[in-house]
Amino acid sequence: MPRDGRDYLIKVNTGTVGVPVWTAIGYQSGSLSRDRSKDMIPLPNKVIKDKEYLGGERDETLALDLLYVPDDAGYAALETAYESDDPDTEKIQICESEDGTDLRWAYFLISNISEAKPRNEAATVSVTFQRSGGWTTL
Repeated sequence: MPRDGRDYLIKVNTGTVGVPVWTAIGYQSGSLSRDRSKDMIPLPNKVIKDKEYLGGERDETLALDLLYVPDDAGYAALETAYESDDPDTEKIQICESEDGTDLRWAYFLISNISEAKPRNEAATVSVTFQRSGGWTTL
């Protein structure tokens, strides 16, 4: 089923590492690009000339060209996650949902933030997230 950006909620931990509280701080309001890849492991075979492979490690990034964050506290939490060197604090949780129901979630790290603050217009922020680990189905 097709999804739009509102189906990906961006959450940060507003609790502690021991007792996390994942709070939604924003969602995509423009376009979302999801890039997935998998390493290919070649299988050695001296008998046949056509290469054969096994699938290896998977990788995924989400690029949000217009992330909507409704308040300063949410944006500050996003900045904190980006600036952090602590593996627990730098995690962002992204939940994929459909019709308001969370379907699955995964941890992501912020690999890129780009801000635009044009004169006489609303400021915008674009973010690229790198998945860390796999998706958990709810």
